[in-house]
Amino acid sequence: MKQHIAPHTLIWIAGIVAILACSLLLFIDLPHGIAELALSSPAANPIVIGPVVLDNPPLLAFEALLAIGLVCLPVAGIIRLNKRDKGQAPKRSVLRIFATVTSSCLVFLVGAAMLFLAFIMGLSSPYILPEASPSGARIIVVDRAFLLVGKGDVYYLPPYSIATKHIGYYLTDDGYNPVAHGDYSLKWNGGEPIISISDSSGYGSYYPDR
Repeated sequence: MKQHIAPHTLIWIAGIVAILACSLLLFIDLPHGIAELALSSPAANPIVIGPVVLDNPPLLAFEALLAIGLVCLPVAGIIRLNKRDKGQAPKRSVLRIFATVTSSCLVFLVGAAMLFLAFIMGLSSPYILPEASPSGARIIVVDRAFLLVGKGDVYYLPPYSIATKHIGYYLTDDGYNPVAHGDYSLKWNGGEPIISISDSSGYGSYYPDR
């Protein structure tokens, strides 16, 4: 006689797989996060959907997997508790003990990952500069500040596209945000952007990619 896997077990497995995939994705994207903390190199190029700038696309997959895992694990627990109330609680086994310990550890890791994610996301402020080229190209700026150091990455967004290209960066002191204070100039020579960005002392601090 075949034994069927209980629904709550399938839901629990789906949650575990989602959380493990989420943890793997976080590990893969960790160098970008460290780079953002150190303000030493740009993270993954953002994508732009309408007026929304998605600063770090891998974080979207992270958030989706995280949401699936955080929904599946509690749902599986609720179903199991309902069975217990009906007198259908399964016997204790090594596998079930392992599942409980694994779930607890994953919840702890997910909590730490959420704190890390919130901290990383709080470092960046994306902007779509209002000045567009005659063909509709735009310039995207992602400003990042950590303690007394500030840095921004500048991206070119072609017309009718969501993918951006990194074209330069700027450095500032005291976490100064030049775009928020209007300390920048953007003009277009046809489809070529001419960009000038100043720090808090008024000196130019924009460095185009070579």
